Amino acid sequence: MIGIVAVVGLNLWLGSDDAPDAFEVSETTTDPGASEGPTGDQEADGVDVDGTWQVELLEGSDAGVGYRILEDVPIGGPEEVVARTQTVTGTLEIAEGDVTSAEVTVDMGSLRSANQLRDDIVAADYLEVPLFPTATLMITDPAGIELPSAAGESVPFEVRADLTIHGVTRPVTVPGDGLLIDDAIEIVGSVDIKLSDFDVTAPDLLGRTVRDDAVLEFKLRFVPA
Repeated sequence: MIGIVAVVGLNLWLGSDDAPDAFEVSETTTDPGASEGPTGDQEADGVDVDGTWQVELLEGSDAGVGYRILEDVPIGGPEEVVARTQTVTGTLEIAEGDVTSAEVTVDMGSLRSANQLRDDIVAADYLEVPLFPTATLMITDPAGIELPSAAGESVPFEVRADLTIHGVTRPVTVPGDGLLIDDAIEIVGSVDIKLSDFDVTAPDLLGRTVRDDAVLEFKLRFVPA
């Protein structure tokens, strides 16, 4: 009886609060017709888009990188688990109005969900953060990225990239949206993956079994370096 109570108690402790919604492109009151878009070496709202841009996330903002996954539980479920971090670095290179390269690095040990216990177990036993402390996303074909034609306008994109997690690199397709707002470029998107493709064993915590399919999602703000 004590064992049953302990298992139930631990499962409740591992349980999630309501998962946050997926990242969305920020709303802006900027009039898309107020300025010409970033083409060639033109400026948009006083910002020269050519050059190097770097990730800068404002503390407390609705931005960052994380994962979204379903967890089957002994009673009820499945439950959606979301973990995120703002400990992200990255650069975006633009020449003559075109994106030429982009790379983002994530501190895997800083991912946080609604439950610290789960985060600690996943980081130590499944993501093996001491061995593989970071994950990276590197664009391999930037031709699919189109910059907004005007400030305040979002533009969809789909590009090919190399994603490295748990020391394993796989090609992925990244759909998303780009937005030029104020003095920053915002990039919002997601990547569908399978844990097994990256040699990550699906966590199984006292009957709470994580599914193999996961979504990596991001909302990043780039500013001139």
